[in-house]
Amino acid sequence: MSETALRSPAPAEVPAGGELHARVARSSKWTVGGLGAANLLRLASNVVLARLLVRDDFGVMVMVSTFVMGLGMFSDVGVGPCIVHSRRGDDPAFLDSAFSLQVLRGLLLFAAALLLAAPFAALYANAQHPGYAQLEQLLPVAALQAILQGFNSTKIFTAERHLALARKVQGELLAQGAAILVMVVWAASSPTPWALVAGTLTQAGVVMLWSHLALPGRRNRLRFERAALAELLRFGRWIFVSTGVTFFAMQIDRLLLGQKVSEGVLGVYGQALAIVNLPQFLGGVLTGQVIFPLLADYARRDPEQLRARFEQSRTTLLRAALLLSLAVVLFSPVFFRLFYLPEFHDAGWMAPLSMLASWFFLLSVTSDRALLARGDTRALACSNLAAFAGKLLGGWLGYRFAGLPGFIVGLGLGTLLGHTVVQVALAAHGLPIHRQDLRYTAIAALAGGLAFLLNRELERSGGSPAMLALQAAVGLAVCGPLGLQLFRRIRAQGVAG
Repeated sequence: MSETALRSPAPAEVPAGGELHARVARSSKWTVGGLGAANLLRLASNVVLARLLVRDDFGVMVMVSTFVMGLGMFSDVGVGPCIVHSRRGDDPAFLDSAFSLQVLRGLLLFAAALLLAAPFAALYANAQHPGYAQLEQLLPVAALQAILQGFNSTKIFTAERHLALARKVQGELLAQGAAILVMVVWAASSPTPWALVAGTLTQAGVVMLWSHLALPGRRNRLRFERAALAELLRFGRWIFVSTGVTFFAMQIDRLLLGQKVSEGVLGVYGQALAIVNLPQFLGGVLTGQVIFPLLADYARRDPEQLRARFEQSRTTLLRAALLLSLAVVLFSPVFFRLFYLPEFHDAGWMAPLSMLASWFFLLSVTSDRALLARGDTRALACSNLAAFAGKLLGGWLGYRFAGLPGFIVGLGLGTLLGHTVVQVALAAHGLPIHRQDLRYTAIAALAGGLAFLLNRELERSGGSPAMLALQAAVGLAVCGPLGLQLFRRIRAQGVAG
């Protein structure tokens, strides 16, 4: 062990007992409240931008986002989760090494973007897709996001480790508000995809500055400690594989549809996914920033309590997932018909159908952090590989025999295959989840069937005011009581209660 490691103070663990649960409760409230505000801002900005830009612009931005996300996920070595998980997660030498690795990764990502932008653009730009000709200019600029994120302070992950998320959430909301302002002003004066790229860079820049200037803790400096680097890379080796496969598992629909449908149809599909991804985003953030630190703490100090805390916290998360999924299925057709121009109305049937894949993803994302708390990153990689293979095959067969609707259903079946791997791996760790999954899936299926009948009648009526009002009323009747019950539970006990 290095001399620095021997001299470093013992890591400050998340407190046990009542103080731990109080921190979980506060963190979950901040996370849920912040996500609620962020999603309202995002939905409002999407409505405004859809009136300033054309469908093709959103389709081009879908491909830009896919490219930048792909670079990031193919090089992810799990710096954040390692800081949360490691016993050295408060050691200055360890944090500085993590920061330095993160900076190096960001610079390499930008260099890779410069090399790959032209080949990626050439893959999609052709006579049938003239809008993608802009990709070669947009991609290198959008990839500056990687550099900005590389310079994020590790104080972000320290806040997650210690479940002190208030300032972090505040910074994220400030960044999103600044991004929306830039996008709207830019799109109003120059309606091109550059407005969306500018907003993305603004958000990344504000988060980076906030992490250094507003979050508590010591400032990072550039240095590498051999022992810290070895632990980071050892922890992240399977995360590297897992997130690379995750990119294909999560983005295979965009990559395939970018070839098969027009930019406009892809743009409408992207607007539908903006609604569908809200429950996924909430589940991912809550499990990553609240539940994972809690489970990691129990795994370090009291493994016997891990199963009980996992089951309790997942019950709350599944109730939230059920509520949000039903809200998307019931309200999205009404939302798109009321607030969007007619050329975006097809998103009203795409969003509910896409919730099939989203539901299986939610089952997985509310459970797979327990594998990470156990240090089983290999199982995560296998799960993502199975999901990718299943979605690739299911999407291809679905599109061949039933067009875009079949493609969307095929993605759902592929996602289920990936979650099955998570179920098996958790059972091997003594954390079975199949009963929870069956119970909540049955409820979701019954409510989803009702929503399907309502959506079909809404389409047949051509979006008549009477059917819009009926669907909204049913949505309120179903989601209102569930939402009130969930709100009271989280307010009293937090997500882990």
